[in-house]
This record gives sequence, structure tokens and C-alpha cells, in this order.
Amino acid sequence: MEKWSWGRSLGCIQEMSTAQITEQLTKHEPDNSSSIDISDELVIPDQDIPFTTGGFGVVYRGILHDGQQVAVECLRLVIKQTDEGLQAIKRFRDELRIWSQCKHPNVRPLLGITQYRQQLAMVLPWMHGTLKHSLSLNSHPVHELYDFCHQIARGVAYLHGMGMVHGDIKAASVLVSADRTVALADIGSTIIREHSFLANSSTEVTGISHRWMAPELLEGSGIPTAKSDIYSLGMTILEVITRLEPYAGLDTMTVLQCVLSRKLPERPERHLPSADRRADRLWALLHECWAEDPQSRPIADEVATKLQNLETKFVE
Repeated sequence: MEKWSWGRSLGCIQEMSTAQITEQLTKHEPDNSSSIDISDELVIPDQDIPFTTGGFGVVYRGILHDGQQVAVECLRLVIKQTDEGLQAIKRFRDELRIWSQCKHPNVRPLLGITQYRQQLAMVLPWMHGTLKHSLSLNSHPVHELYDFCHQIARGVAYLHGMGMVHGDIKAASVLVSADRTVALADIGSTIIREHSFLANSSTEVTGISHRWMAPELLEGSGIPTAKSDIYSLGMTILEVITRLEPYAGLDTMTVLQCVLSRKLPERPERHLPSADRRADRLWALLHECWAEDPQSRPIADEVATKLQNLETKFVE
């Protein structure tokens, strides 16, 4: 068992310091790989106020030595100096390394980690904003909405092919670039959410995504899987096409009752009118994604292929 020096105290149990967490995350790195800690490659101008808030914490702007603009997203992790805490760090380390190896246009890459303002921070490419924000401000043509959905599905398929699960797919977890490319963000959210300061202080603040969450997660262990990702992907597609959150107009408690009783969202006739061939096919695909038996849900590659067919065969 590893011995810890005393860190900050959480009641009677000690909390690992940011330096200890960083040390563990960079431990046992392969000799032929570059370090995930890129502090020496990064310049962060003095900023009293964060630029924005991301999926995991406050975000500051930075720049790499090669001129690339980056987001420095600070994590307020609370990890105890216990065997369980050490195992969480190891899982987080493995996930970060896989994420740092991801090379796909629809997955926001992890450039590395650093320490900033006494917090662990992820260094990520700077992007313009979330898809949720873009949908609320801009009038996107229908074919572009289908393209967004196809891109998201491709990103999910790539992540699953890398052996990763996203765990929190929704339009607010998707970023948009200037050329309308969308990329999955907030990857690794399960471990970060479980051990974040916010998760240990207020479940309301964590933004648990009940409207997108597969019912088995509410009933079981709560650990996301590739199949629960597909359920959330279906809800996100509905969100993109309608520009509204799933179960729009219903309060959180009513949504929870709907999810647990397997009552799915009603068909939005305004956006997916009955007897419209493309709308009928998309609605059928969404019901496949929401299948009560997780094993009956399609894989992300199948969803992406069907979306591409809907996008190309039904040109407006």
C-alpha cells in the first residue's frame, strides 16, 4: 500500500492534494510516450475571473508555445487518501491517456493536464461554444441539424471503438467550431463527477442529466455503459432536431417518473410529422436507441450509418 503525506482534511479523512493527484496521474508513463503533464508548454495569462464555466469546472484561456489557443478547465477534485481513492486515480489516469490518444474530428482531444490556481486542470483546444447554445441562438436548416446528429453519432462510435464510454451525452456536452464541426466534450465525466467538490456538496449543482439518462442507470449501479450512451444519444438527437430538451415543459420529478416508468417522449409532430418518410425513419431509429432492453439498442456505428442515409437520401 502506498503511503500518503498528510493533505487537507475532510473531517477525519484526509484529502489528496493537487500535487499528489498530479503525481499519481503522471506515474508509470511509458518511456516512449510524451508526458500528459504539459505545464512546460503552456502559458496562462493572469486572469482574476474565469472566461466561462465548462462541464467540469471554471475555464481560463491559455496559449501553447506553438501559438494554439487552449481552454484550461479546472477540476475541483475531492479524492480521499484511501485504497478506493487510489483506484479512482488509476482509472482516471487510464482514461486520460486513452483520451489523449483520440484523433477524430468529432471528439474534442485532450492535449494534457496542468496545475493552475492550486487545482488540477485539463488543457483542451479552444472552441466557440456548445451546440445547445448554438441551437438557442441560430436558425439552422433541417439538413444541418441532421448533419450535427450524424457527426455526434460518429464521435460516439469512435469513443466506443477506443473502449471509452462518454457517460453524459447531450447538446450541452457537444462543442461547435467555426466551420460547423461538432465535437464531443466533457469526456471522462463519470469519474470526475463522482470525485468532484460539487458532487460532494450538492447534487443539484452537478447537473445530473436525468432527461438524457437511461432508466437502468437510475435503477442500478449508475455506471454508464456503451448501451446507456446510445440511449442518451437518442435523446440528444431528439434535442437537436427539436431544439428543446427531452421532456420539454415537464419538471424534474415528473421527468424522473417518466424515465423510471419507461414513458418515452411524445413524438414532436411539428418537427417530425407523421407520414413524412424521413421523419418516420428517424422516429423509428430513436425508439431503437431507447429500447427497454439495453442489449437491443443499436451500436453507435449503426446509428451513424442510418443518420447519414437520412441526411443524403432525403435532400430538401
